[in-house]
Amino acid sequence: MQEEYYYGHLPRPDTEVLLLTDGEFLVRRGRQEGQGISQFCISVRSTGRCHHIAILRDTKNKYMLEGQSFPTVSDLISYYMRTKQRLTIESGAIIAKPVKRADWIIPNSYITLLKKIGEGTFGEVWKAELKMPKNVFPTLVAIKFLKLGNVPLAEKKTFYDECRRMRQLRHENVVRFKGVALDVEPVKLAMELCDNSMIYHLKNEGPVSPIRKTLYCVHIARGMEYLANENCIHRWDIM
Repeated sequence: MQEEYYYGHLPRPDTEVLLLTDGEFLVRRGRQEGQGISQFCISVRSTGRCHHIAILRDTKNKYMLEGQSFPTVSDLISYYMRTKQRLTIESGAIIAKPVKRADWIIPNSYITLLKKIGEGTFGEVWKAELKMPKNVFPTLVAIKFLKLGNVPLAEKKTFYDECRRMRQLRHENVVRFKGVALDVEPVKLAMELCDNSMIYHLKNEGPVSPIRKTLYCVHIARGMEYLANENCIHRWDIM
């Protein structure tokens, strides 16, 4: 789907902070795809809480809720917005205002993977190019994602929690969040690329002066102080 209200694989908990007033809605990938249930879900705020309504498929492969069927999800959404009908009797929800994709959501097509720079049991980190329309040249970034396959739910939760937390952090001494690609699997977290390690620096620049070491410590302390104030400590920061 290309519509601006389509959020791809956005996790359910994240809809809570995007849908603020009654009638606001978005469409995302659901988790209940199967017989008679499509891959799409409508998340909508109604009477002060969020409802998550699976879009069904009839015997002719058309999309529907509890009444009329439509050839596309876009047609279904347009109909319910225009007529102001309740999506379902149980929810009583009416969709009125689509929430356009946030600027931190990146189309997967903007990302070009270049070289794997890290790997764990369930995930990988790649050096990549991120080409945003507003930029003339691509930006080098680090892309983190989970491997396709049988990844434990706990690992998925940890990954999405990291995406959510990185999105909230803004400090010059903390790796910068660039965005998340949600439209296709695997979901990709884009971050500032820290391309040169200390080993590389020592090999190419020589010993680090005491003044430079002090500056490094100041930068680290500032970043850690910020993370502590945000109640966020990276698991590898404290040994």
